[in-house]
Amino acid sequence: MEILGAVYFQLALGLSALGIVTLLFRLRLRQARALLWMTFVLALVPTPLKKIGPIPSAQLWSAPSMRAAAGPEPTSIVSLGNSRYSTLVPLFPFTTAAWFLISLGFIYGITRLVRSFLFLSKLRWTSPCFRRLGRLEIRVSNREPVPLSFWLPKASVVLVPEFLLDCPGDLAIAIRHEIQHHRQGDTRWLYGIDALSSLFFWNPFAQCLSRSILEIQEFACDEALVLRKRVSPQAYGGCLLRVAENARRVQSQYAGTACAALGSSASLLKRRIVHMLIDKKTNRARKFIAWIGTAIGMMCVVTGWATQFGVQDRRISWSQAEAVVSSRSHSSFPITLNESVLKALNLYAGTPDGREYIQSALTRMESYRPMVQEKLSEYHLPEELLALPIMESGYQNLPQNPKPLYSAGVWQFIPQTARNFGLRVDKKKDDRLNVERETDAASRYLSSLYLRFRDWELAVLAYNAGENGVQRGINQTGKRNAWDLIEAGFGGDSEYLARMIAAVILMQSPQLVK
Repeated sequence: MEILGAVYFQLALGLSALGIVTLLFRLRLRQARALLWMTFVLALVPTPLKKIGPIPSAQLWSAPSMRAAAGPEPTSIVSLGNSRYSTLVPLFPFTTAAWFLISLGFIYGITRLVRSFLFLSKLRWTSPCFRRLGRLEIRVSNREPVPLSFWLPKASVVLVPEFLLDCPGDLAIAIRHEIQHHRQGDTRWLYGIDALSSLFFWNPFAQCLSRSILEIQEFACDEALVLRKRVSPQAYGGCLLRVAENARRVQSQYAGTACAALGSSASLLKRRIVHMLIDKKTNRARKFIAWIGTAIGMMCVVTGWATQFGVQDRRISWSQAEAVVSSRSHSSFPITLNESVLKALNLYAGTPDGREYIQSALTRMESYRPMVQEKLSEYHLPEELLALPIMESGYQNLPQNPKPLYSAGVWQFIPQTARNFGLRVDKKKDDRLNVERETDAASRYLSSLYLRFRDWELAVLAYNAGENGVQRGINQTGKRNAWDLIEAGFGGDSEYLARMIAAVILMQSPQLVK
């Protein structure tokens, strides 16, 4: 999904650049189509360009926020612990808006193309056939006021209005003009151009590009017929004027059709007639300027590509996580590596807000480290428990908060647990905000949990879910493995232990979040 979104906006950038080029310079049909293909190639197949050389480092994250790394959440924030303060990280609405645009454009484009296809199919079968040349069908319509051409599977159709039957000269010119659209492949290209216009309906440059290519197609037809001496310029200009006059009744043009009604635009009609009446010779200066504009447009696309791909994907792979875990020195605190832990690691290290949270927590931890280490050592607890406040509060001494369960302090004690370990919690005093006293109580609590369960994973699980809940899970499942209890629904917050282990790994390998 991330790749699709990146390609979508890379393509939007490329179409914008190409739209500007077609507005500034009068490109020929082959040039415009070649540039359009190049835009697609640069958006869809950028890998070979990555080997050109090093690109200045930029920051593009593997996920726009922790929400993208953690999966769908029902709320607008992601919780990292038991406090709503800095441990709740706001989500960015950009991803949702982006996918809304993509989905809306896709639905609109499909609806428009299906509607047009059905209309053109009906138009074909309700119009009598005037002449058939292989797959080319020339049909007459008493409903459509302008000549048009369109492609359907197994048929290339030219539709001429009934009024032209009374004007044999104009009829011949109109048929030649529409057949030329088929020869150039315009009628097939129009489906793709209209799809792009619908998919990027929000991008004005993409709309300009679509309109410009339609105009270029008309100029290419004019050049093929007039400048190659197939039709008299005066007769051709008169035919355009009469068709344009009749085209005033046209309200809309369907996707997949090419028609002379485009000449109903006064400014375009004037340019087309002037273009065909003036003797055209090769203008090298104009070609040079056009290709300079092309180069500038492609530079814009490549610059956008470089910004997208000249960056690091900050997600941690399984092999990276294994390497970090295997490099730790022996400790009584186990580090289990599984999919839940890897997901938690990328929740922290694979998102910008996750990295910012961990970096800030590690910075604040340094001021508390000597005191916390002393308490852990006093009660013979493993040093890895230094990471528990990283996950609980980000090492912030937070005042009491109703969610969850009126927890407070660096260790996020709830009132009853704090009182059980000798802390005073009432309206006049809250010992949980005395970091040293709370750390002593937390050390004693963790020590008692370990003495009860004889397993640090179960002790950490009980710190969050309560020892009675963990014991009930052991009794009902007959298992003493923390991950089995979590899977059975006895772990409280099902991601708590995974986030704790991820915090331990990042505390011991802080380079992963730099």
